[in-house]
Amino acid sequence: MVTFVILWCSEPWRLGEVMHFPPAGGDCVFGRGGARTNDPGRRVQFGKRSELAARSPMEIPQISRIQALLRVRHHDMAIDVHNVGRAGLTLNGYPVEKCRVGPGDLVQFGRQLLLVCVVEHSATTAVNNAYPEHTHGQPDAFGLVGESAAIWKLRRQLAFVGPRTGHVLIHGPSGSGKELVANAIHRLSRGGPMVARNAATLPEGIIDAELFGNVRNYPNPGMPERHGLVGQADESTLYLDEFAELPLTLQTHLLRVLDSGEYQRLGEAVARRSRFRLIASTNRPIATIKEDLLARLQYRIQVPDLNQRREDIPLLLLHLLRTFMTEDPSIARFFPNGNRDGLPRISLTFLRKLVLRRYRTNARELSVIVWSAIQNSDGDIIQAPEATPESTGDGANLEGTPVDRDENTEEREQIRAALARHNGNLEATWQALGFRNRYQLRRLIKKYDLKP
Repeated sequence: MVTFVILWCSEPWRLGEVMHFPPAGGDCVFGRGGARTNDPGRRVQFGKRSELAARSPMEIPQISRIQALLRVRHHDMAIDVHNVGRAGLTLNGYPVEKCRVGPGDLVQFGRQLLLVCVVEHSATTAVNNAYPEHTHGQPDAFGLVGESAAIWKLRRQLAFVGPRTGHVLIHGPSGSGKELVANAIHRLSRGGPMVARNAATLPEGIIDAELFGNVRNYPNPGMPERHGLVGQADESTLYLDEFAELPLTLQTHLLRVLDSGEYQRLGEAVARRSRFRLIASTNRPIATIKEDLLARLQYRIQVPDLNQRREDIPLLLLHLLRTFMTEDPSIARFFPNGNRDGLPRISLTFLRKLVLRRYRTNARELSVIVWSAIQNSDGDIIQAPEATPESTGDGANLEGTPVDRDENTEEREQIRAALARHNGNLEATWQALGFRNRYQLRRLIKKYDLKP
C-alpha cells in the first residue's frame, strides 16, 4: 500500500503516525475533524502503525475541514493530491495546487503539517508479548527509536530471536544501532551481564588466549592467568562487534565451542564447557565470514539504515535534542518555555533536508549535522548549517526558489526529486514514478534537460 506518514506536526504526539487509507484505494478526503455525511469522499485519519484503527481526528485550526481531495492509486504506488483548503500545499518544497505524489516525496500543508509518502505492506503484524510496550514516538525499552515499518519489523525479529538460545549474526551499516540490537537480544534471553568486546581490538598474537583463556605463564613466561571471554560469558551472552575482522584461521577455532560449548584454555589439558550465546555483529559483507562458521549462527538480523526508514528521522532528531539538552542546558532555548517534552522550534527547510539526505554513517552522521546546526543557530529556531561537514558525505537538497514556473514545472520537479532519491538510477526511477517503461522517462529527461 502507498500512504502518508507524519514527519512534523503542530500536534506533536502524532509524529510517526500513518494515514489509514482504504485497502482498495480510491477517492478520499483529508482535513480537520471527523467524518460528516456531506463529505465528498471517505474521510481519512492518522493513527499508530501498530494499530489498525485511526486515532482521534486531527484538530489543527489552520487546516480546513476539507483540506485536500485525495485519489489513492495503490496499483501504481501514487497518491493524487488536490488542495482545496486554506493551508497552502508544497511538494518537495515547491508550491502546487495539484500533484501526484510517489514514495519518498514530501508534502507540506502550511507550516503545521509535513508528510512523507511511503510504501508498506497492508497487513499489520503485532509484536508478541515478549517485547515490552513503549509510548508511541519514544525510545522503547532497549533504546530503539522509530515507528516506521522497518523498525517494527526489526522489533518483531527481536521478539522472535530474543527468547531462543541459538547464536546470532547482526548485520548492518555503521551507526545503524547494532549494539542496541545486541543488547535487546541479550536482555530478552539471559539474565546475567553481557560480556562485550570489539573483535578488531583483540591482540593478534594472543587472540586464542583472550577468547578461551590460558593458565599462568603460558604460552609465554610472565603471562597472567586469563579466564577468557568464553568462560566469562558462561550462562550469559558474549557479544563480539566487528566480528568479520577476526582472522580466518581463528574463525575455524570457534567451530567446536559454538557446536558443543567445549573449549580449552591454553596450556590446560582438561576441556571446559561454557553455556553461552554468541551475538556477532559486522558492517562488512557477510561473505567475509567463513561458511562453516556462518552455519553455526542460526539467526540473522539485518539492521535497517536511515535511508530505509527516513520517516523515523524527525523522531530521532527529537530524541537527540532532548538528550543533548541534558548535557547542554542552553539547548532549552529551542523548546517553548524550555520544556523538553514539547516540540522544539526547527526550520522546516532544515527538516526537509535531513529527511532527503543520503546517509552513510546513519545516527552518528545525523548527530554531527544536528550539532552543527545548533552551533550555527543564533536565535531560538534551529536552522540548517551553512555547510554540512564533508566527512558525512553529500546531502540531497531539493530546496530553492521557483522561477518562471509553468504548467510543466510540477512534472519536472517530481522527476528531478525521484532521480535524486534513487541516485540517478533510471530503472528504479521510472518504476517509482509509475511510468509505462524506461523510454518514457528518458524522453522526459531530455525534454526538461535533466542530468541524472
